Amino acid sequence: IKRVQIQCQKEEGPNSCQKDQLCMEHKIRLELFCKEDESLVCTLCVPEHPGHTFFTVQKALEMYKDNLATSLSRPQSTLKHLKEIKFQQEMKISEITAHAKSLQLHVTSEFAKLHQFLQEKEENLVQQLKEEEKGILKEMEENLRKIKEDINAVQESVSNIQLQLQQQDTLTFLKESKSFILRLSKDQKESDVPNVVAQEMSLGVYKGPLQYGVWKEMKSILNP
Repeated sequence: IKRVQIQCQKEEGPNSCQKDQLCMEHKIRLELFCKEDESLVCTLCVPEHPGHTFFTVQKALEMYKDNLATSLSRPQSTLKHLKEIKFQQEMKISEITAHAKSLQLHVTSEFAKLHQFLQEKEENLVQQLKEEEKGILKEMEENLRKIKEDINAVQESVSNIQLQLQQQDTLTFLKESKSFILRLSKDQKESDVPNVVAQEMSLGVYKGPLQYGVWKEMKSILNP
């Protein structure tokens, strides 16, 4: 291209431009272009290029421009194709980004349902456990209260017997002994010895295959 287009640089001035257009050997204008050597020549240089083909500068310029224009079509076609591929790739990236965001929202929503279900199930089981504990402890504590009352009554009887045994007056002792023994006998018949209340927690509900049971209930909120 350098050999076809002679450009004058403004900063070098008109004299420099004129010198570039002159043959360095013959000092005349470069008017021809040698096809084989691909160089500009003057008319006096022609004998130095035997058998070569020469064109005018304008003709050579047109030929090279045509060649460049022809060679330009391929990179332009490639550029167009690459831009189409770039657009398609950007569209795919946007699709994947949007799809991933949609799936993320779906996963978050589904797990929120599971978390809510499990939390409610946990709260219900804990509340059920507390109520069962409360019922069992109430019965045990009531039985414990009766046991303590019986202990106090028996201790009082023991104290009364010990006091009766310490009675020094024989006549008084004999007079009171019969009624005292009858009263003790009556009290012993009316007072039944309590048993220990030993209820157990329902382990199967709370400690059995809890996860399996919850999973079976969870199927009601699962969507295929």
